[in-house]
Amino acid sequence: MLKNGGGVIVTVVCSNPRVEPASPGGLSVGYYTVDGTAKAGADYQSVSGTLIFNDGAVTKTFNVPIINNSLLTGDKTFTVVLTNATPPGQVTPPSTETVVIVESNPGLRFSQTGYTVFKNGVNANISVLRTGSTNGVVSVNYIATNGTAVNGQNYYATNGTLVFSNGVTSRSFNVPIIANNQVQPNLTVLLQLVNPVNAVLVSPSSAVLTILENGGSYVIPAGAQMVTNYTSLSNYANGVIGSNDTVQVLFALRDSAGLNVTNLIVYLLDGNGILSPGPASQVYGPLTVYGHSVSRAFTFTANGTNSFPITPTFNLYDNAKFIGTAVFNFSIGTWTTSFANANPIVILDTNAASPYPSVINVNGVGGTLIKSTVTLNRLAHTYPSDIDALVVGPSGMNTLIMAHVGGGLGVTNVVLTFDDAATNSLTQTNRLTTSTNKPTQFYPVQNFP
Repeated sequence: MLKNGGGVIVTVVCSNPRVEPASPGGLSVGYYTVDGTAKAGADYQSVSGTLIFNDGAVTKTFNVPIINNSLLTGDKTFTVVLTNATPPGQVTPPSTETVVIVESNPGLRFSQTGYTVFKNGVNANISVLRTGSTNGVVSVNYIATNGTAVNGQNYYATNGTLVFSNGVTSRSFNVPIIANNQVQPNLTVLLQLVNPVNAVLVSPSSAVLTILENGGSYVIPAGAQMVTNYTSLSNYANGVIGSNDTVQVLFALRDSAGLNVTNLIVYLLDGNGILSPGPASQVYGPLTVYGHSVSRAFTFTANGTNSFPITPTFNLYDNAKFIGTAVFNFSIGTWTTSFANANPIVILDTNAASPYPSVINVNGVGGTLIKSTVTLNRLAHTYPSDIDALVVGPSGMNTLIMAHVGGGLGVTNVVLTFDDAATNSLTQTNRLTTSTNKPTQFYPVQNFP
């Protein structure tokens, strides 16, 4: 039964209609359908009922509607069952019959999900297949567009229409490839089927064409790991490269496209934030294209301040032949260290606080100091506007972090952090709440003793 046939007529035969029935209504038999690969409600409509043979009737029929769901699902089956014949009638073989719903929709798809072509190839030939029904004329549009490959540089974008005449199951189109002398990674072109006519798209209706490098070896960075940091400051531990640190780092390289490398020799260049590289070169040995990475250690001094980018750059050779460069990107590390006084500061009404001054020793930060913030923890006061707080730094670098803020609204256990980079400032009259603010002052302010 074709999928688009509308329904299947099932005929039931009474082999001896002259038998006197026990029931005055005539001989009868029940019927029903059972799912196989075809599912009721999706592929066909389930039916059940009773057929009555009277007046010498030999055949009776019933209809099973077939659902044409416009999906390309292949041939599917379900079963029709006869049961419960009235005496003296009997159900004799065959009492079950399998119905095959033959796929009648044509489907269109790529022959595979991925295609490859060498970059010095003239064209990549892409096949499109028709499946399911092969009757009639169908067509589909195709498009080839940029993936990582660039139209006009690596290939020529193309589009068009493929027409499948009656009985034709395969058509193809070409994607023109542009050869060049630059060693590059494998590049991709995206392929898509759209707008089928008299057919449906089935998977895969999209595919990827990969343009393979075959003009050289494309060696790329494959990660780095610090082995040793020779600085004495603990802040620089755990893989952080600090300003002017001398470090030993493992640099991994991998052959990601093109040809195998016979014997990779690399040179770490002086410059780009790298001072005194050593050794001058390392032998990595053979690399297999698409194979695992190989690591070797180099020592250098990082030349720059905190957050400064440094780019270790390597010249790559296959024996004596130069095959390119590899660049790693790092940033000189930053970190945050907290210092605090162990004892509380008591704010007195008419005199300096106790202790005064409250001293916090800051040391061992090394390198370049980017910024500092100050936090007043668990601040409590009945009239915060009376508080003037001054931070005294080395060499007379003083900052009045708060003065005459918060009005007369008492606070308890408020945490105030002062940061020049904050977007908010405290107000003269609003209640203080736990927050981060710029240093905020309202004048006049009395002289600090």
